Amino acid sequence: MSDEIFLPPELLPRETRYRPAIQSVWGSLVRRAAWLAFLWALLTIIYAIASRFTILPMNGTDLWLILVGAHLAIAAARTVQRRRRADGQLLKYKEGLRLLEGGELTRAGVILEELCGTSRETPWLHTLVIAARGKVFLLSGNPDQALSMFAAALFGGWLTRGRSTEVQGAPEVLSLIALSYAIKNDMPHAEFWQGIAHDQLTPDARGMLAVLDAIIGIRNGRYAIVAKDTADALEKAGATPSQQRLLCLLSAFALSRINQNGAQEKQISELLERAGPVEPERLGYLSAHWAELGEFLAAHAVVSRQDAETQRTA
Repeated sequence: MSDEIFLPPELLPRETRYRPAIQSVWGSLVRRAAWLAFLWALLTIIYAIASRFTILPMNGTDLWLILVGAHLAIAAARTVQRRRRADGQLLKYKEGLRLLEGGELTRAGVILEELCGTSRETPWLHTLVIAARGKVFLLSGNPDQALSMFAAALFGGWLTRGRSTEVQGAPEVLSLIALSYAIKNDMPHAEFWQGIAHDQLTPDARGMLAVLDAIIGIRNGRYAIVAKDTADALEKAGATPSQQRLLCLLSAFALSRINQNGAQEKQISELLERAGPVEPERLGYLSAHWAELGEFLAAHAVVSRQDAETQRTA
């Protein structure tokens, strides 16, 4: 992905805890230079005092040795401290992801919200935390807040230029941006980010992109194409069980839009049976902003009519 691809600046959240530090070589050099200048000034004062009162006054070489030794010792101590803190935060982040994937959005949101404020000194981790927080917002039915989080995640540059092996979230974030716009029925922006997401395709993102393509295709009225493409996607490896269930539901919904004289009813029933029972809250983020889908799910008892109505009016 091009480094210049960002969401509009006006989407960036105002809260500092949501904004990652910008990845910049110059910024890192400036911070190091400021730290060395502070350390130099401090040791100069110590040198002046020691030279006046000590029996063995120090010379310039002694001062440089002290400067280098103190810098290395303090830097090592800070590195160890930050690494330990980051390791603990990474474990909490993974716990939040586990809860998120398990559908426990409230508990995941609590963990990730706390990490947004405590992980800023580890920018690449903070970026992943913000992206995951955005996914919680999206799956909770708030695509606008989700887009704000995704804008912040892209803003720092760590997703696309990060050196850490942990920074591998770009394809998912790009897909979620497209999905957020599709849920809002803002199709020009959805298709723009869909193209970027496909450019970043990785094997573990195939299922996610298949879901995204199905949603955008249905939103654009390409029902027959979506039914065919989702059938192909279901035959290929790459989709998780939850993605497979969602693809079945979306394929059934697409067929229902072209179900003349009940010709597609058998295939729709087979797809719904293959999808199996689905908890209503797992689909609320879609049906809350998509009345036709909510009515279809309610009509086929995937969610109750009361749930569908509640989601649309929430």
